[in-house]
Amino acid sequence: MTESQKTRLIAWNHELRNVHERLREALRVTRAALREGDPPESLRTLEQDHSMIARLVGELQAAGARAAPAVELEHHLDGIAAIMDSHFRYEERQLLAVLEGLALQGDPHDVLGPL
Repeated sequence: MTESQKTRLIAWNHELRNVHERLREALRVTRAALREGDPPESLRTLEQDHSMIARLVGELQAAGARAAPAVELEHHLDGIAAIMDSHFRYEERQLLAVLEGLALQGDPHDVLGPL
């Protein structure tokens, strides 16, 4: 094993530990919110979006399997694009601020390699 490979493995080790700690903290915060009577609205919204996207993709697959006209396939794609765009914006508002607050030592590509 080269020194750079060893360094990369150590970086992944540290990052994995950090991810686990952030997940543990998220569980603590969620449990505290539940004890205080606050429902986890963000999680519910994300789950609903994922369910809707899965249903829309299934409808697109069914339309493709029956050789639906291109205009119908476009309609399905428009629906998927709309919900995905809304979902991405919601995730960015809810999650990216937390992720941006994390301190990563070094350039992510140098530390983690290609993701």
